[in-house]
Amino acid sequence: MNQENIRLDILETSGDYKKNEEASIFLERIKKLEEKCEQLTAENHALKEIIEKDLIHDHLTGVKNRKYFEERAEEIISSVKKKEESEESRKEGYEHFSVLFIDIDHFKEINDSLGHEGGDKVLKEISGIIEENVRNSDIVARWGGEEFVVGLQGTNEEEAFGVAEKIRIAVDSHIGKMKTTLSVGVAFCNKDDVDSLIKKLTMQCIKQKTAEETEQSDIANYNSVEV
Repeated sequence: MNQENIRLDILETSGDYKKNEEASIFLERIKKLEEKCEQLTAENHALKEIIEKDLIHDHLTGVKNRKYFEERAEEIISSVKKKEESEESRKEGYEHFSVLFIDIDHFKEINDSLGHEGGDKVLKEISGIIEENVRNSDIVARWGGEEFVVGLQGTNEEEAFGVAEKIRIAVDSHIGKMKTTLSVGVAFCNKDDVDSLIKKLTMQCIKQKTAEETEQSDIANYNSVEV
């Protein structure tokens, strides 16, 4: 091999190396861009979850908010009303729908004695106790102030009273810590809308509070209304 041929081989090799190096740099840039896209996708997904949670959750207690409960309950009640879809409704557990309306007694006094931070703590504890004593498929929501609602899908009136009793026992076990009791209305719903249902439950709770001031939550005094 003469000197000229050697020089050509070196030039070709250098050219191939340069092309390979450029290709390697290009591929590395693509890889970084792909990683960045994956990172942005994950961040967008996380942000979407945060936004959605903010839209359907109560910021203080972490349970669902009133708007979510109203919309979801209306969907379930609508399914209950549709007689022609009764077979499908039974499969989905829509043949029964009961609601608990839970009002913390003497909450103003709690705020006055413990301050708003203490009152907020009671709200968080009560909401936590409610969630711990219902199913994941049930809807626990803060209706407003010291009021909570629980939507019990596929639950008849008798079973709803059982859930209310379970919550009562759990709250009573915390009485020494929180110094609070509950008034609860129980409704079995098969024809009314959410607003009418809640209004009737609210009136039941008011009657209960007016009729008897108890030192302990008492399931025997809970009121029931079919709506």
